Amino acid sequence: MKHLIIIGASGFSRDMYYVVTQAIGYLQTYDVKGFLVHEKEYLNSLDAYKDYPPMLGTIYDYEIENDDVFIIALGDVSVKSEIGEYMKSKGAIFQTIIHKDAQLRNNVKIGAGCIIESHAHIGSEVTIGENCLIQAFACIAHDCEVGDYTRVDVRCLLTGRSKVGKSVTIHSNAIINQKVIVEDNATVAALSFVIRNVKAGTTVMGNPAKRLEY
Repeated sequence: MKHLIIIGASGFSRDMYYVVTQAIGYLQTYDVKGFLVHEKEYLNSLDAYKDYPPMLGTIYDYEIENDDVFIIALGDVSVKSEIGEYMKSKGAIFQTIIHKDAQLRNNVKIGAGCIIESHAHIGSEVTIGENCLIQAFACIAHDCEVGDYTRVDVRCLLTGRSKVGKSVTIHSNAIINQKVIVEDNATVAALSFVIRNVKAGTTVMGNPAKRLEY
């Protein structure tokens, strides 16, 4: 039996604990050992809540034990990628979590540490990198590619053969059109329809989506 440790202790992290308990393999191949945080100021984050596993400390103090596996339950993709690379340097092994109500079609490849929430749809020949988050009711159509640490929020749609880079954030109800490329570290605002390629590090919004200038 593997012992899963959830990195993060925010409201989002608590939600991910629920997803874990509803995922394929829970109490069969893994259980939940507890939570870790990346800053000491968050060590008391669970004190006001009931029925959660214990706080185990910070990622910097914790000594990885045999059969420990990890997920990173944080929404900020830049922080998530930093923590992920740090934990890999310590020898951490990441566990992929797939909710029992998600739908995966033929020849899907999902990297270590991904979280696939309920009613997500992953089409045939899709490739998803490491430590990605695919939220509830998101749809990633056939032949799409999603890079490491990318977040696809609730009810997003990536249409066929679109390509999303690393550490990208796609907010709720956004649509990425067929064959469009969203480069690394970009952000797509909620409700946007992206019909043109998105350059690295930029933010787009609207219908059709345009670059947001600050």
